[in-house]
Amino acid sequence: MTVLLNLGGTIALSYEDGEPRDTGFQMLVGRGVRVIDVAPTSSNGLEWRHLRTLREAMLANWRTGETRFVVTVGTDALEEVLYFLSLVRPPNTGIAVVGAMRPRSAPDSDGPLSLSLAVQWLESRRAGGVVASCGGRLIEGRRVRKVFLNGWTFQPCVPADEGLSPWTLSEHFRLVKRPPRVPILPVGVGLGVWLAESLRPGRFEGVVVEAFAAGDVPPALVQPIRRLLSRHVPVVLSSRSTPGRVEPLFPGIRGSSHELLASGALSAGALDSARARIRLLVALAARPHVPAASAFTAGQDSAAPGPSSAFVTGD
Repeated sequence: MTVLLNLGGTIALSYEDGEPRDTGFQMLVGRGVRVIDVAPTSSNGLEWRHLRTLREAMLANWRTGETRFVVTVGTDALEEVLYFLSLVRPPNTGIAVVGAMRPRSAPDSDGPLSLSLAVQWLESRRAGGVVASCGGRLIEGRRVRKVFLNGWTFQPCVPADEGLSPWTLSEHFRLVKRPPRVPILPVGVGLGVWLAESLRPGRFEGVVVEAFAAGDVPPALVQPIRRLLSRHVPVVLSSRSTPGRVEPLFPGIRGSSHELLASGALSAGALDSARARIRLLVALAARPHVPAASAFTAGQDSAAPGPSSAFVTGD
């Protein structure tokens, strides 16, 4: 049986009375799908507790033998929810994350078609995988991006290669209730001193720096980043370019990606800052403890972790 885990969003709403109301799913999806409400909320209200509860609900159903899951969520958070689930999904499961940009009561609502496509995709899959279903179309893979092209839609991320080894968190590990404090700090001209003041030790468990180009930052940030690294606070460099990729370039220049990566900062590869943060959150929140560096191993051909690792490489 397919299990629908409802996390909310406009796909679950009706505006027929002029007010948003959750109208439920069972009549819409039919008898072959079991519907479970998982703390449904609007996507701009989504928090760590929702993601953690979603994983727990999925694991509980997987342990009873279920392997096909539809997750409904608002499209504001679809990109991050899809990526989160790709990192924590149980073995041999198929997951379709469904969003709708028009509520069910709208004449051109895309929710019913997107739900139908998701269920059909899951029923046709023998192996696991993840897919986004929105706007009446499917996008396979764990990374999509929301764009405005005469209207909101989703596209696959470019490049398709993350530049990092694929992994998922083992089902034997739990996630802590309190979310690790992991901000995203975007660099910009004239922001070096202000950002340096915000990187005080003890404020964060990890930091994602949305850097220039291949991972360069203003020179004023180098010493605060090194101070965090010396205190074992992971700093992940992502690129603010779209698409972008972090790699060690321009040795000898203060604040260059070459200097920071040599100092122990982690590369997000081709991941954008939002997904790099999700990956770092999962690593830091895992119990037993998982070294953050193990979640940011570069290259598809890196050595697979041993049997005791929290991560399992591959699909």
